[in-house]
Amino acid sequence: MQDTSGGGAVQAQRTTIRRHQRWAWRAAVTLGAGLIAACSPVIGQFDTAPRMIEPEIVILNDPERPVPAPGECWARDRLPAVVETITLQRAEPGPDGTTVFRTDTRQQIVDERRSLWFQVPCAGVQDAAFRAALQRALAARDLYAGPVTGEIDGPTRTAIRRFQQGLGLNSSTLSLAAAQSLGLLPVTLEQPPRPGPV
Repeated sequence: MQDTSGGGAVQAQRTTIRRHQRWAWRAAVTLGAGLIAACSPVIGQFDTAPRMIEPEIVILNDPERPVPAPGECWARDRLPAVVETITLQRAEPGPDGTTVFRTDTRQQIVDERRSLWFQVPCAGVQDAAFRAALQRALAARDLYAGPVTGEIDGPTRTAIRRFQQGLGLNSSTLSLAAAQSLGLLPVTLEQPPRPGPV
């Protein structure tokens, strides 16, 4: 008996569609792999692209102000002394034969008060536009929720401190490394050596 409903033609059409889908998928994967390979940086002797030097906070634990090089500016932050309170309890025999507990409390300085010096953007760079960009950059990182005023107010200083704590500096004064990490100032590029004759 012969199929007159056209089911064989539908089946052949489905098979053709599946073949086209497989071909299109393979072509897309091959094209994607080729694009990824084309966009990959060349590694080895032909690598001539400059590399970014990661911004680093330079901290000096020196009470004396560093001598700045031309174009450098430094700020000082005072760290308070860390004081530890030690409480000791000791048992002593009382006059009537009972035990009496005595408490001795004393304080001990664990870490002396000190000054930290670190590089900051110079005052000539920190105009109202720079401060507004700082507030926007901090807001983009969910550290600042106030209005963009271009003024360094209390909430802005709190946001600066929160951002810099991740960089290892607990200060509300903007460091040079933090400004570079936020994209507010250019970052120094390290030029790789030129390839020699082969």
